[in-house]
Amino acid sequence: MKVLLVVDHLGPGGSQRQIVNLATGLADAGHDVSIFTYHPDDHYGHVIQQRKIRLVNVVKKGKLDFGAILALRKLIKEGDFDVHCSYLFAPSTYLLLASLFEDSSKNIVSERASETIVPTWYKYVRKLLYRRARAIVANSQHQSEFLKAKYRSLSDRFCVIFNGVKLSDFDVVKNERSVESLNLLGVGKVSKTKNPVALIEALHILKQESDLKPRVTWLGQFEDRGGQREYYERCNVILADYGLEDQWVWKGAVKDVPSYYPDIDLMVHASYAEGFPNAICEALASGTPVVASRVYDHPSIVGEDVQGYLFDPDDPAELATKIRRFVSLSSTERADMGRRARKTAEERFSNEVMVKKFIELFRG
Repeated sequence: MKVLLVVDHLGPGGSQRQIVNLATGLADAGHDVSIFTYHPDDHYGHVIQQRKIRLVNVVKKGKLDFGAILALRKLIKEGDFDVHCSYLFAPSTYLLLASLFEDSSKNIVSERASETIVPTWYKYVRKLLYRRARAIVANSQHQSEFLKAKYRSLSDRFCVIFNGVKLSDFDVVKNERSVESLNLLGVGKVSKTKNPVALIEALHILKQESDLKPRVTWLGQFEDRGGQREYYERCNVILADYGLEDQWVWKGAVKDVPSYYPDIDLMVHASYAEGFPNAICEALASGTPVVASRVYDHPSIVGEDVQGYLFDPDDPAELATKIRRFVSLSSTERADMGRRARKTAEERFSNEVMVKKFIELFRG
């Protein structure tokens, strides 16, 4: 097949990582893949180049740039693709506008964000736009059920395809270190939605109530836009007030996330809202137990005392309790939990499973 994928950029975001996983998986299966983007960030550009996937980047000049839409339209007309697939609401808008008067049966859009993140304007135009799509892919059960209930006339177009993890990227063997140490990992853009403050507060509780002093490594970008830098600075003030600076390291955006997992005992995901949690699935792939917020699809991914634990993202005390529960496990019990985590990733969230389902949908 000849496939066109449309996304905003190839920066270090979860949706961008997923479309790169899909693109490389399709290319490895022998399909001809092109990617259209309209922002210059190419965090994953080296991966695309290795697979010789065609990348067309037209930098847009405003919030709604008709020049970028026209460039995409030209690519669609000249490329004669078998299918067009977009990720995220803005790229989907560009695709459906660019493909007006073209064969709409080639269009597939993919919902990648929870409803709390989608802007108000998009909620009003989504129903009209999505009539130009043959299928609407949600990457979480929660989002699919919500959209089916809201847009009943389009309910037969919705399907669910979970995110995929490249299992071969993750080593399940942990590095040897002192049994007294506890290394935690947080992954995600430093923002109120990702909720690192809950973990900071939990560390403070642990410090007050016990001698337990976990070390936290946080992977994720912090930017000076949308209040994100202000939130990051607030986190640092709280860390300083609690005397926790020596227990916390901000790494920023990194390209080699899997390399951190051999030194991690427990991954903490305190997010308030998710489309679908790449970070949780990658932790499972590495055989790392997870303590996750009890929201959206998280309870269907992380079973209590199975692959990890769940907690209320507004209750740092409960998070602290779950961390203490993990610490109380024997080394054998921790290893068993890690093996269950890896098995879950293999059976439900491998990249091969995700790519196979998209290929079936594209051919459908």
